Amino acid sequence: MMTGVGSPVPIVLDAHQHVDVRRVGAGEDDALHLLQADFEARMAMMSRENIAATVLMPSYDYDKRFGTFSTQRVLDALSQYQSWDAERIRWLGLTVEPQYGKSAVRQLEDALNTGVFKVVSWHNRYQGLSVDHPIMFEFVALAGQHNCVVYLHGTNSDHEELWRIGPLVRAFPEVRFVVVDALMVGSHTPIIMDLMTDVGNIWVDTAGATTFVNAVRAVGETAGWDKLLFGSDVYDSGRGGSPMIVRHLLDVCGLDTDAMRKVCGENLVALMEGSPVKSA
Repeated sequence: MMTGVGSPVPIVLDAHQHVDVRRVGAGEDDALHLLQADFEARMAMMSRENIAATVLMPSYDYDKRFGTFSTQRVLDALSQYQSWDAERIRWLGLTVEPQYGKSAVRQLEDALNTGVFKVVSWHNRYQGLSVDHPIMFEFVALAGQHNCVVYLHGTNSDHEELWRIGPLVRAFPEVRFVVVDALMVGSHTPIIMDLMTDVGNIWVDTAGATTFVNAVRAVGETAGWDKLLFGSDVYDSGRGGSPMIVRHLLDVCGLDTDAMRKVCGENLVALMEGSPVKSA
């Protein structure tokens, strides 16, 4: 199997996939059927693209009409989804809603106490409060206590600008953060590189970087190739990113064998299996 430019397709560990749970939160009758169909399609895609395992997070625009009960339905559905193939859905991510305040803090603690979730994640423009809101600091503190990896979306849109992310990252130097979609906007590259070179607890992924290919190489050469993760941002066949395009992006960047191996899997394993970051 080959990429579009003729390089062998390596086995990949994907740091960034989502499952569409929009109907789960409302308890729609067809929600489980849709999840099962999504699972079958995802397994076929991962086999086709030679993706051995992935981080899987929910979509953040799910139906929230029942408050924390809707969120709990999503948490339960994610756990069930992983049970269908825990080796390939290797790292499971959750979200809770910042707008629900202390109720969401308790919900997060209960979910993390199950031991099912390795990743806690937010896409704040879908979730009502900014990434630098005080409740986010409570969430991250809990994540750190459970040695979870925190995923934040940094897309230069309302509530999740990179300048908002900096104070949260700096407040928890021992917590491991992945800022996804950070290379989607060209003006973001200097900001994220400055932050990455100043602190030791941030990783970024390749999702959305296809327009700014040089940003991938710039991050690798400045912050180190061990800080970059293969992230496809796949949702389903009609939404999200493409692993094939990410492979092509890495080919265009001309990574050497060592850097390619790190980006396509070694970095993710080290991140997920690692301990809290030690302060310098």
